[in-house]
Amino acid sequence: MVPFSEVADDMKLDLIVIDSIAGAFRSEFESDKRDLRAHSIHKLGVLVNKIARDLSIPIVVTNQVTPVFDNKQENFGRSILPCFGLSWTCYVHTRMYVGKTGMTVQCDQLNVNKKVKIETSVRVVEVDFCPLLSNVVTNFIVDNAGIRAITINRK
Repeated sequence: MVPFSEVADDMKLDLIVIDSIAGAFRSEFESDKRDLRAHSIHKLGVLVNKIARDLSIPIVVTNQVTPVFDNKQENFGRSILPCFGLSWTCYVHTRMYVGKTGMTVQCDQLNVNKKVKIETSVRVVEVDFCPLLSNVVTNFIVDNAGIRAITINRK
């Protein structure tokens, strides 16, 4: 078997993205198997950190969230919590929240060589914690030109 680092070098990887990591852990483990779930999350966290260090590349891991019905557990003012909860926090270097703001904006889209006005959702990315970044909030839109930061002027 070829080591992962050799495969990564051959592919010239600059970034690894693992999407919706919590999905497998939500349905795979029943409530009576919490110890096994916690151990599996630990092993995964150690492995992700090892790969990032060995390859010297960032790994972005997206994690689903779950609604909070008890306000005592608010998370940065949000009524949602990461599905892995505290068991994942010791493996995370930077935590960012990405979501929709509920606002929309009009923007031009190129559609078959002519500009068309469309309405698109305004999204937000917030740095929740990071040893190297300040806690910033940036609004952005996604359209056929890509991801674009936007400024919201509140009156």
